[in-house]
Amino acid sequence: QVSGRVVFDIERIALMRQKHPADKLILAMPETNPEDVLGIKNSDGILTCVGGMTSHAVLQMRRLEKSGVSDFSAMNIDEANNMAIVIREPHQQGKVVIREGDYLTIDGHTGHVYLGFHATRKKIH
Repeated sequence: QVSGRVVFDIERIALMRQKHPADKLILAMPETNPEDVLGIKNSDGILTCVGGMTSHAVLQMRRLEKSGVSDFSAMNIDEANNMAIVIREPHQQGKVVIREGDYLTIDGHTGHVYLGFHATRKKIH
């Protein structure tokens, strides 16, 4: 699990780290490619719209001992405006707009995504 500020572009990770040095960063992307490994390495978690439990992004996050959620298909990313729109489940209706710098919490074990900052458990080996 990781709770942190969302960033939508690998190139903006360093800027967000300067702006919020004490916060963790979650990289949110439509999907990832093998070339994105540096962004994955420099973030604290990753969230993708497309993929699965064996996607490249999730495998890399596990290898780096970071949290990742893929196939969050309810989310559509508007890269040009550094934001995402999440369509809520039918019984909740509506949509949620997430802007760069907003807090998200992701749980790589369950695949759940939560709006806002939530305390997470530290992993004990």
